[in-house]
Amino acid sequence: MATIIITGGTGLIGTAVAEKLLEKGYKVIILSRKKHAGAKNNLSYAEWDVEKGTIDENAIRSADAIIHLAGAGVADKRWTKNRKRKSATAA
Repeated sequence: MATIIITGGTGLIGTAVAEKLLEKGYKVIILSRKKHAGAKNNLSYAEWDVEKGTIDENAIRSADAIIHLAGAGVADKRWTKNRKRKSATAA
């Protein structure tokens, strides 16, 4: 089965998407700013630090597809012009 990377995979929507993909037999890699303890079953984590400009290149090479969900949460705060800009630049 294919390997799918999810950015924002620890958030509400990302977690649900990852669970569904795992149920269907996909291998899922969550790109995260934080270190996570090892892999289990078909779920693993890889580091991505936007501010430092670093990413786990091995994870990217192994991916068949990427689902990009990272950015400012739409329900975290009021959706102002500044937050919209922040969300767009996080992508």
